[in-house]
Amino acid sequence: MKNIAIITGATGEIGREFVSKILHYDIDEAWAVARNEQKLYELREELGEKVVPVHADLSDMSGIEMVSRLLDKQKPHVRFLVNNAGLARMASYKDFSLEEISRTIDVNCKAPVMLCRICIPYMQAGGNILNISSASAFQPNPYINLYASSKVFERSYSRALNVELKGTGITVTA
Repeated sequence: MKNIAIITGATGEIGREFVSKILHYDIDEAWAVARNEQKLYELREELGEKVVPVHADLSDMSGIEMVSRLLDKQKPHVRFLVNNAGLARMASYKDFSLEEISRTIDVNCKAPVMLCRICIPYMQAGGNILNISSASAFQPNPYINLYASSKVFERSYSRALNVELKGTGITVTA
């Protein structure tokens, strides 16, 4: 059984760094998940064959289902899940369309929860889930309120899930 890491938002600055660093751990593959297919293949070219590009839009259920199908097909041991994908825009509440609000909540809240749910059955003791939250989770932030509140959700979910997984050897950190 191969050991893998899954990193979402893999082509952004922080995501690229996670992929780069996680390759130093005992894993066979790093599944780099992102929307931009060209950047995914550039990432693989830059970092090597252990990087497996997974072209998926996590604001859409089909992107989540694609990751689930890959796990079901390959049945790997997920050592790391890094939920790094996120959307943020600085603007007044009145400047967000309903679609933009929905997409932000889908990527920042729904996708990490769903990915945790589909990855945990493939994890064992020593597995790690890292949900990238923000200092914005600790205070109200006008004009970035949607992002900040989604990061409060992510932080709270991570803390609660970590308690639920106590005794399994799987850790969840925000």
